Amino acid sequence: MASKLLRARFGVALAGAAMAMVATALPASAEATGEVDHGGSIRGPEVLLEGRGKAPTTLINLTLSDGTKLKTYCVELDVNAVDRAPMREAPWADYPDSTKDFKSKPDKVLWILNHSYPSTGLEKVGEAAGIEHLSEGEAIAGTQAAIWHFSNGAKLSEKESNTDVKKLYGYLTGDKNVGQKEEPTPSLQIEPKTGKGVAGEKIGPFTVRTTATGDVALQLKGPDGVKVVDADGNPLAKATDGTKFFVLPPEKAEAGKATVEVEAESVVHTGRLFVGKGTQTLITAQSTKQKNSDQVEVSWTTKPITPTSSATTTTPQPTTSVPAPSDSNVPGPTTTQPAPVPAAKNDNLANTGASVLGAIGIGIVLVGAGVTALVLQRRRRSKA
Repeated sequence: MASKLLRARFGVALAGAAMAMVATALPASAEATGEVDHGGSIRGPEVLLEGRGKAPTTLINLTLSDGTKLKTYCVELDVNAVDRAPMREAPWADYPDSTKDFKSKPDKVLWILNHSYPSTGLEKVGEAAGIEHLSEGEAIAGTQAAIWHFSNGAKLSEKESNTDVKKLYGYLTGDKNVGQKEEPTPSLQIEPKTGKGVAGEKIGPFTVRTTATGDVALQLKGPDGVKVVDADGNPLAKATDGTKFFVLPPEKAEAGKATVEVEAESVVHTGRLFVGKGTQTLITAQSTKQKNSDQVEVSWTTKPITPTSSATTTTPQPTTSVPAPSDSNVPGPTTTQPAPVPAAKNDNLANTGASVLGAIGIGIVLVGAGVTALVLQRRRRSKA
């Protein structure tokens, strides 16, 4: 029993180690990554919210993995932004708020970000909102309050003391905010991440999603003869946003694997979410460039061997044929004649041939008749 238990524990440990090895072998995420950096953040004045009291406002700094500094706003009203918390770029669908308010009105938030500070200058924002001298702090406070209005259902109190903040909030949440329907594209991504196929056949398609300003190179790493091609099978070396490509192994290639990598200086657009564990979800307040990369891995099996016609024919077996009669009009047998089988004795079967016993019987009768005739003839002579 102990031996079985030991083997079972060893199997579980081995499976766990295998899963760990698989996890470490997975390609790195294609989304931009970074961390919260309070040291580069800009604080705005507190705002008074109905039923919630005062809430601090901050234009939070996010330091991307390549060192680029990016300004963001909070999306979740009741969650703190933890300094140095790791963050990753994510689609709107990954927004974790349990109220689901942001998921129902993300287009309104995106409109705010593209029409307010810092993506739009203070003077232009103030002019649109009817504010003569809009300060940076007031712009941050009014913009943050407007975002919370759509992401969390919060409302700026009528008792808010800062008039300019109230005006900006009213402008950003009013009738002029018609929403911006399209979600910003991710920085650089290939979908799907893996593919399987057979040698000699196209594997894919794979789609490139990028905000790069120019073409991105498709770099293949794999056995000789493997190609990156388009839908028509033509070689493909560069891609833009929306490009679809395939991986084509040679027809006689052995089973194997290959990767296709892309790397480019792409744009992290205004309105992209950054999410993390146990920390505030952030949304980018401006666009910035960053170097990103992604890859796709494909594998294939050997092409099945199709038997040729010569390999499927069989050698005819020798047969013994009975020669055909000389009369050409009577076809002779062409199949092998079976060996004669002695008929079983059966008294009930009809006799279809001449019987030897019958001939002997007839002879005996004839001989008897002749003898009788001879005897009668001698008797007649003796009487005479």
